[in-house]
Amino acid sequence: MEHNDYVITGAGMQLTRLVAQALEREFHMEKGQIGMGVPGEDHNLAVCIYLYDIRKNPDIHLPQMIPVSATQLKYPSNYYNLYFMLVPYSYSDRKYRMEEELKLMDVLLQVLGDIHHLEKTGGGETEVDLEIYDMDLDAKAKIWTGLNKPMRMAVYCKAGPVEIQSARTKQVKRVTDIRMDFSQVEGQGNN
Repeated sequence: MEHNDYVITGAGMQLTRLVAQALEREFHMEKGQIGMGVPGEDHNLAVCIYLYDIRKNPDIHLPQMIPVSATQLKYPSNYYNLYFMLVPYSYSDRKYRMEEELKLMDVLLQVLGDIHHLEKTGGGETEVDLEIYDMDLDAKAKIWTGLNKPMRMAVYCKAGPVEIQSARTKQVKRVTDIRMDFSQVEGQGNN
């Protein structure tokens, strides 16, 4: 890639920052306790934000090439939706663990319910939509089975579309000289 506009990472980092700000206000947590990671792996996160799927956005089709210069065209961007899950973890005594995780869930649902956009990510030109993603229990179970972890309570959300710019270009030849003959052939005049 000819640029470093890592929009997927940017979306994850912005989501992490928004959640960290809310939990810092509500529970006086440190920002380092909220981060991206794989649920169930060895970490000390109070909220683990995990990107579990990326899918091409079916609503955006840009078939046109983009002019870069007089002799070069760039292939169009692709647009994707990002699917995150936010998993709360409590490291308190077993007796209070569920209660604390449910408090975290309350705040996560409030944050994701109040925020409908992530700021511009990387070099993207528009905000990224953010919404809570409603999934059935079987779909959630498949994610956890794929992680080989027992299923936990989590908040699922969708962010997108994010733009991934193409790095492919195509050389084109431009017409530089046109000659036209407007003279009429004798004998074919107007009748």
